[in-house]
Amino acid sequence: NACLRIGWLAQLASKNSQNQERKLVVVCEKLVRLTLVISCIFDLVVSPVIAFPESTAGQILGLPSGVPLLYGALLGFVILLFGLIYGWLATRPSIDQPLLFVSAVGKVAFLLIISGVWLAGQGSGVLTALAATDVLTAILWFWWLGTNLNRPGIVGGPNS
Repeated sequence: NACLRIGWLAQLASKNSQNQERKLVVVCEKLVRLTLVISCIFDLVVSPVIAFPESTAGQILGLPSGVPLLYGALLGFVILLFGLIYGWLATRPSIDQPLLFVSAVGKVAFLLIISGVWLAGQGSGVLTALAATDVLTAILWFWWLGTNLNRPGIVGGPNS
């Protein structure tokens, strides 16, 4: 009889633990979606500044003057494209894992490039500080991806 009670308590504890784990996954997914929306808005705002670095906003960020229009426009377009991808991912019923992975890698690469240019004395401290916030987002995204590798129903996960 005592074994039955312990077994029942163990099942209850297991179910409670699974419910808490599910709640944590839902909260974390909401946080990932929030960071996707914030990244989308940020990139949509910043992309024209990057495309036209001689603008007042570009100079506040410490962007270089005299950048050929072609290069500024291409980089601005890439940032705009990432922003649109973040917005699209945030609105999908299931977050596409491979696309989120590429996005997280892009954020880390952006920080590495900006930091390298800054360390070489050619970049802006303001831009480097902004890029550093991208790494926090990338860490969250990588963590979320790692915790959802075996979760069915996630695009890029099992059974997708």
